[in-house]
Amino acid sequence: MRILGISGGYEPEHHGYPRPAFTSASAHDGAAVLLEDGAVVAAIEQERLNRLKHSNKAPVQAMRFCVGGQGLRLDEIDYICLYTSESACNEQMKREFLSFGPEVRTARDLMRHLLGAQLGADVRPERIQFVKHHTAHAASALVGSGYDTPPAGSRC
Repeated sequence: MRILGISGGYEPEHHGYPRPAFTSASAHDGAAVLLEDGAVVAAIEQERLNRLKHSNKAPVQAMRFCVGGQGLRLDEIDYICLYTSESACNEQMKREFLSFGPEVRTARDLMRHLLGAQLGADVRPERIQFVKHHTAHAASALVGSGYDTPPAGSRC
């Protein structure tokens, strides 16, 4: 199974001014990581590619690096996981996004639109998954820990 994890925002380019990613509380630097059968095979922060320190926009170049660098296409990725909850993203869209048109009403629609426009991929909605922000941090720590499951007594 191949999973592409991404963090960052919804805008593919910096426009010369700071604007939050999906939420100001979880606007971490843009990055992408590709897992294959649970093992990290590629990972990079967007700032390493676009040379903009703390880049928190859509990690388009990072996604291309991870997927293309492995000789894959986006349609060969089983799941694309975003680092925050779908409900939080949908709430922000209600407050801030009016310019995407009627075909983009939810965060899932927005991710499909972004992936289509920037990577030329038509991604089925069920392949886009949202992971609660702190759960994503915990999973990231677990993958690199050497444990197969969280240690006894942990809150993961």
